[in-house]
Amino acid sequence: EARDEALAIMCELVGNCYGEDGMAVGQTVREAGGPAKISWLLESSSLELQRQALFLCSNLASDAVDPMSRETKLALLQCGTEYRLLPCLNSEDEGVLIYTCATVQNLCHELAWSRTMIRHGVQKRLEQLCEHESELVVRYSAGALKNIMATLATEERAVMSRNATQAVKMRTNEVAMELFTDRRAVRLLQTAARRFLQLMCAPPLHRRRPCPSPNAGQQLPPLPAPPPP
Repeated sequence: EARDEALAIMCELVGNCYGEDGMAVGQTVREAGGPAKISWLLESSSLELQRQALFLCSNLASDAVDPMSRETKLALLQCGTEYRLLPCLNSEDEGVLIYTCATVQNLCHELAWSRTMIRHGVQKRLEQLCEHESELVVRYSAGALKNIMATLATEERAVMSRNATQAVKMRTNEVAMELFTDRRAVRLLQTAARRFLQLMCAPPLHRRRPCPSPNAGQQLPPLPAPPPP
């Protein structure tokens, strides 16, 4: 019960901290031997424990959460996490698959982890997952392949298949489209906000009373029908 409560608190904490707070949490977890302890939970028969452990691994290995996450990545590698992490790629549970692919994606920002993935032939399984029915599984598995290819040297990338290359291109295009969509949405919001402020600050208009039309009381001829499309 104490372990379950501690995991729930850690997941909530890690999921809501960034920057300096994330750096402090990451350092505290490393100093307490957290990477190894969390890593061993990946072998649990409980899917809930697996999901929680994977959530912690993926977030603690993310630069967005902890700017010093490289130290956590190396700590996870030093305790042999790959032997407990990689079997999770074959899980039938969608949540476990999503978090596992996200963890691999974040870990493979580090060259040593990318080489470890290649040594275990993980790229083949990631290629298969790029055709998964879950959009998030596809996104994170393609992202993992993208990071592996980005960190490896040219001669090392030769082991990647054409399918992996296509998956990486697909993910790159998706990222570009997401960025374009986000920026366009921001521009639209900014334009709308400026327009709203202009209307709020504009002086009131004094409208003149309309003069009666010379055709007042007469029925105007109907408008012609619009041209066919």
